[in-house]
Amino acid sequence: MSKHIHKKTPVVSMFTKIIYGSGDLGYGICITTITSFMMFFGNSVCGIPGTLMGLCMAISTCWDAITDPICGYYSDKLRHRFWGKRHGFLVIAFIGLALFNLLFWSVPRDWSVVAKFFWLLICLLFIDTFGTFYATPNAALGTELSSDYAERTTIQSVKSIFFLIGTLLPTILMAVLQAGTPEFPDGRYNPDSYMNMAYIGSAICMITGFLCVTGSYSYVPRLKAKARQDKEKGNRSLKEIFSGFFSTFKTPIYRTLILGYSVTMASSAFLTSAGLYVLTFTFKIPTVEMYVLLAMLFLMTIFSQPLWIWMVKRFDKRTAIITGMTMTILGMVYMMVLFLIRDSIVVEAMTMYIAPAIILAGGGMGALYSLPHSMMGDAAAIEKSRTNEEKTGTYTGFMTFANKLGQAFTSLVVGTLIDVIGFRQGSTVQTPEVEWGLGWIVILGTLIPLIGGIIFYSRYNIKKSDIPEQEVVAIEDTVDEGRRSRIIAGDQADWKDV
Repeated sequence: MSKHIHKKTPVVSMFTKIIYGSGDLGYGICITTITSFMMFFGNSVCGIPGTLMGLCMAISTCWDAITDPICGYYSDKLRHRFWGKRHGFLVIAFIGLALFNLLFWSVPRDWSVVAKFFWLLICLLFIDTFGTFYATPNAALGTELSSDYAERTTIQSVKSIFFLIGTLLPTILMAVLQAGTPEFPDGRYNPDSYMNMAYIGSAICMITGFLCVTGSYSYVPRLKAKARQDKEKGNRSLKEIFSGFFSTFKTPIYRTLILGYSVTMASSAFLTSAGLYVLTFTFKIPTVEMYVLLAMLFLMTIFSQPLWIWMVKRFDKRTAIITGMTMTILGMVYMMVLFLIRDSIVVEAMTMYIAPAIILAGGGMGALYSLPHSMMGDAAAIEKSRTNEEKTGTYTGFMTFANKLGQAFTSLVVGTLIDVIGFRQGSTVQTPEVEWGLGWIVILGTLIPLIGGIIFYSRYNIKKSDIPEQEVVAIEDTVDEGRRSRIIAGDQADWKDV
């Protein structure tokens, strides 16, 4: 396979990497706050039935899945004389995301249930659209800032650090903002706490967005010159992009990876959508302690990454990801035992008992976020050795597309089940039957997809020795280092540059 020799490009300073990557901080805060608290806010605070909230989340997630490749397509084709291909999208994204993040949490309290539902749905569709306007072009921009493989990896690493901080901050800040008041002894039911979080998130979003755009704008002339060269290569049509998703399922290895990824990530969707309910109503965990447990879950997902890197080197990726799913299953089985004997445990000690389950489940889930994209990269590398056609990004994008469709279905199921068990919207106290039902929704909703994931991933039979040697060289030396660097680094970001 022929190699491409690059002209040495200017080194991207650490200062530029930081201010560019800081954009993920504001984006991460806004998106994480919505995904983590939307179901509880709409159902328990606004009094909207779970089925409607699940439908709201399902519609918005489907919309998000569809707009990702469309935005990537037009971001690649755009040739603006002032903003270039990417920066115009970023400016619109930060302004729109900050504005609709405020509107989402300011739903009028005295409106009818149906009116509140449509308010949240419309705001959420705009939030997903502006979120795509940021995430898709920004991910592409990160691979274009440098042509050096190692430096591109550093750029993505700095960017990922800011995003992970953005996912942690809402949990930490909510523990402070949701302190009890005379009107709301349990701050989780206080609408003002969510609005205050929205003010903080939108303010940070605007500040970091400004830094991201201005800090990387000096690269626009070089990117415009590169865009003029790339224009001659042509672009795929939108029809070809979407039709390729269905043709991919004809290949068993891709079908295994896409379905395995979608099924296992459904377990994460169950935890995200219904986890607050179980900790609040079933285990009766106080507000601050609940957020400590959630922060622990996020931290274990992050800190477990060196373990999975070691597992891959020592064994193989199939062994590593099955081990991760087994760890999460053990954590949830332990949680199930606590759930069954919870009446015999002192409430004040419940957090201490739950912590080991969170540590096991969070550590195991770390494998689900980092390994599937790398496994898809191996499959694409083997195909490239046979066809000389690069499709790593395309197939990774199909994984994301299928995953979001699966999450949409999961959100609808969770919302419907919450209504079926008789959950009383807006009430701080639930019946024992509801508490029992919430526990089984989370436990079974997490365990069943993980067991399905083990079945799918056990069929993955690619090992390191199967990867053609020339592909290892190509990963380091060819023009398209950006996509390959994300695979090697185990980047969890969705494929955005269609």
